Amino acid sequence: MDKIGSHFKQEVRHFANLLGRVSCKQKIEDVHQLRVSGRRLRALLWVLQNQNRITESKALKKSLKKLGRKLGDRRQLDVALKDARHFHLKTKKIKQLKKSRGDKLAKFIKNGEPERVLLDLRDLATHLSVKTKSNQIIKNQLRKDLEPWLHSRPKSRLDFHHLRIDAKKVRYVFEALNIPSQNLEKLQDKLGKFHDLQVLKGYTKKNKAIKRAEKKTLKKANKLIRPALESSVEVLKTLH
Repeated sequence: MDKIGSHFKQEVRHFANLLGRVSCKQKIEDVHQLRVSGRRLRALLWVLQNQNRITESKALKKSLKKLGRKLGDRRQLDVALKDARHFHLKTKKIKQLKKSRGDKLAKFIKNGEPERVLLDLRDLATHLSVKTKSNQIIKNQLRKDLEPWLHSRPKSRLDFHHLRIDAKKVRYVFEALNIPSQNLEKLQDKLGKFHDLQVLKGYTKKNKAIKRAEKKTLKKANKLIRPALESSVEVLKTLH
C-alpha cells in the first residue's frame, strides 16, 4: 500500500476543504488548521521529491510558504489576543492589528494564488510516480538538522527560534512517514508557547507575569530538548 501517496492525497483534500472555509469566513480554528495543513503538505512534497516521485516545484513551495506567512500573521494575533486576555492586558491595539491582517489575508486569497496552489497540488496528487529512491537523503538531512543541537544547546532567543523551526520540520516529515513523534510534539509545543510569549511582549509594556511565564516555559522546554532529539535521531538511524 502506498501510504505516503495516500497521505498526500488526503492532505490535499483537507487543504481544499479548509481553504474554502477560510475564504468564506476566517474562523480562528480554520485559519490555524489551514496553516498546519500547508506545513504538512510542504513536508510531504519534500519527502516525495527526495523519493524521486515528483519533480521539484520551487514555485509551488514558494506559494505555499507565502500563504503560510499570511496565515501566520493572522494566527499570531489570534494567539496574542487570547494571551493578552489571560494576563488581563489591554487588547485594543491587538484587535486593530488582527483586523488589518485579516483583511490582507482575505485580499490575498481573493487574488487567486492559493486556488492556483490547490490546482497544482491536485495535479501532483493525480500523477504521483512510484518510489525509486530509498529514504537515505531524507535521513541524512534530518540528522544534519537535529544533531548539532545535541552538541550545542540553545542559549539565545534566536537559538530557540531556530531549534523550533528544525523540530517543526522533522516532526512533520515524521508524520508524513507515519513515524510517532510524541517527544518532538511536546518540545515543539513548549517552544511554540515561548515564542507566543515573546510576541505578546511586543504588544505590551514590561509585565512581571509574562516574564515569569516565559521563564517557566523555557525551563520545561530545556528539560525536553535532549530526550526529544535523542529519540528522534535514534529513529532516523533505522530509516531505510
